[in-house]
Amino acid sequence: MIRQWIYRFRRGRALKKVQDPDLRDYLEAPVMPENTPAEDVEFLALDFETTGLEKGRDQLLSVGYVVVRGLQADLSTMVHFLIRPEMAVPGESAVIHQITDDEVMAAGLSREQALRKIVKALKGRVLVAHKSDIERHFLAETCRDIFAAEFFCQSVDTLQIEYRKRKRSDKPIKSGDLRLWKIREDYGLPAYKAHHAAIDALACAELLLAQISHMGEGVTLGDLAPLY
Repeated sequence: MIRQWIYRFRRGRALKKVQDPDLRDYLEAPVMPENTPAEDVEFLALDFETTGLEKGRDQLLSVGYVVVRGLQADLSTMVHFLIRPEMAVPGESAVIHQITDDEVMAAGLSREQALRKIVKALKGRVLVAHKSDIERHFLAETCRDIFAAEFFCQSVDTLQIEYRKRKRSDKPIKSGDLRLWKIREDYGLPAYKAHHAAIDALACAELLLAQISHMGEGVTLGDLAPLY
């Protein structure tokens, strides 16, 4: 609760300085209390494909997201789009993501257009990602570049949820055990094609729902150990 109070304070202080209307609208949305039942929380499962993971250098290539409401993934809200990076797409990235320079230049949004879409989709919702520090880092970096402002969001991390569960049960964790697809397999979820942002976002959303279901009755947002 202390963490959330500090988060509310810092977010409110930042709001007073923000000029951009989209970012102001986002920051004015209420913060979800941690005692909110999970079924009453709207989540936005989000995934980024990037040119790499080096901070300060690599950039976004594509974004995928889907809304989770009432403990169901709403497939009608599933979105995917490309982003024009301000650098050439490295060959190794193109091999992994199957996203080429020609594609992003022809159909990609600017970084600003992409950030505005994400901010609007995330308003009033809790971000969900697998290893969410990646999404949080790129959102923070892009927000600083575009709006010259700090980015704030509540988020839950399906990797961390699983890590804590296994630590509590003293279950050994081997290399690769906490990868998205391996955890999905452990929960009996189907295999999907990896490295497509929208599909990965849906895969993360489904994993969160399986994790909540395995927690039993009365799960709250606080039980998911949200990050701020």
